[in-house]
Amino acid sequence: MVFVIKIIALSIFFPMIFQLIVGTLSIGNKVRFSFKTVCIYSIISQFVFAVVAFITLYLDFTKESQPKCLNPMVGIVSAIVACFIFLIVLITVQAISNYFVKKIKCQ
Repeated sequence: MVFVIKIIALSIFFPMIFQLIVGTLSIGNKVRFSFKTVCIYSIISQFVFAVVAFITLYLDFTKESQPKCLNPMVGIVSAIVACFIFLIVLITVQAISNYFVKKIKCQ
């Protein structure tokens, strides 16, 4: 069960890492994806990973007949919300950076 929690915790951080690396590269036009496409992929994958993590953890906790404490569920939900907020902040900062990079190139 600890292994499942570790995998779930890592999977909700993947979209942020993807956005940080590929988003930065797309601002400098070093990848063929546009910045908007990278942002859309990150948000969709964050949602998909969050739903899969929640369902997997819920099924792992309810597979036994005895009731268990669901405090790790609260922790995962909190981590999902925090990661989503951080992803939105990261996208906003990169979008502002992208705006200024394009504005400087046009001058």
